[in-house]
Amino acid sequence: MISDRESTAARPPAVVVGACAHGLSVVRALSGHGVDIFVVDSAPGLPGAHTCLARFVPVAEDINTPGLVDALLRLRQQLWSGQQPVLFLTNDNMVLNLAGDWPRLQGKFLMSWSGAREDVSRLLLKSALDDHCRMVGMNYPRSLIIDSSDDLAATLDSIEFPVIVKPDRPLSGFKAEIVRSTGALSDLLARFPSSYPLVIQNWIPGKDDHLHFCNLYLIGGKPCGRFEGRKLRSFPPARGQGTVVESSESTEVFDLAMRFFKPLNLSGPAALELKQDGSGKWWVIEPTLGRTEFLVGCCVANGVNLPLIEYLHQTGGAIAHSSQRDDYLWFNSERDPGGLFAYVFGRIPNARRGRRWHLLYFSARDLRPFLAAVWRDLRSLFRRALAKSGRLLKRLKKPDPR
Repeated sequence: MISDRESTAARPPAVVVGACAHGLSVVRALSGHGVDIFVVDSAPGLPGAHTCLARFVPVAEDINTPGLVDALLRLRQQLWSGQQPVLFLTNDNMVLNLAGDWPRLQGKFLMSWSGAREDVSRLLLKSALDDHCRMVGMNYPRSLIIDSSDDLAATLDSIEFPVIVKPDRPLSGFKAEIVRSTGALSDLLARFPSSYPLVIQNWIPGKDDHLHFCNLYLIGGKPCGRFEGRKLRSFPPARGQGTVVESSESTEVFDLAMRFFKPLNLSGPAALELKQDGSGKWWVIEPTLGRTEFLVGCCVANGVNLPLIEYLHQTGGAIAHSSQRDDYLWFNSERDPGGLFAYVFGRIPNARRGRRWHLLYFSARDLRPFLAAVWRDLRSLFRRALAKSGRLLKRLKKPDPR
């Protein structure tokens, strides 16, 4: 923690790109530690833009495009001239865009993984994971790359259903789909014609609680902060974003993550998701690089403040040892509103009782994002109810053809 006696004006500000729930988690992780925090986004209506713990800075540019670099350069001149703010990104598109255009920002901003941009960009593409896993001796599902619909006919004979289909590039039209037949695969390819290239992988059986992860902050390839956890529920089930997540220390999961990242000699945030099949064998699902995971709030609530470690490393502060705890169960009710109710009514297998809840938006010291999220959801429910009523009324008014 930064001493209260240190002047915040003398320390670089933290710039969190994204007022989404992920960005809000990073803001709350940094708040109370003597850091001036700014949130940059083009969507002032997002709940995170209402936080009282940071200054919201609206921009005209879409932060998920290369225009983010221009926005940051302009804001640096306007708000942070003479300083090098520490950047915190919240999705893979931001990571790829800044990795490709970093020379324009170098010397003006601090970014923990700036020296490993090539490796970070490469491993965000799922097509690169097969070779990397083979190099480090880890299991990765057998995969095929489909560059266009014309490739499907040539590869059908080598596909063993069921398979999981994912876009090679992050944040494409869909995240992952389980496909069980040739017809279903053709339908999926037709629905997402702009998501090529696609990765088609053998499906590794297992439910949500077979998904484990290790979140790290690395300095020169060595861990300065670590947190292992397990997904109890995800959406879509067993292949999507975690929505009910627990702290679950595991030396085995940690060792596997370190084996995966060892050749990179990486500095910065890194995470690895793994799946354990019925025989106990571990499979690499995907890494996260250049940013913390969406569920970083689970790590912070349970004693491992990865964003603060990153800030202190970038600014030369003293980093205290973090001990992982198992105090809180983390819920993403934005993605999966039923997750909290499923836990309360005992519908989540293997979920140990007695832990406190860490909710995505709620914080007693920062209530406005929670209220903004509730208001947004109520308006959305009202609009959907109104549209449904309108369709019903139209059907009732339609004359009987008899």
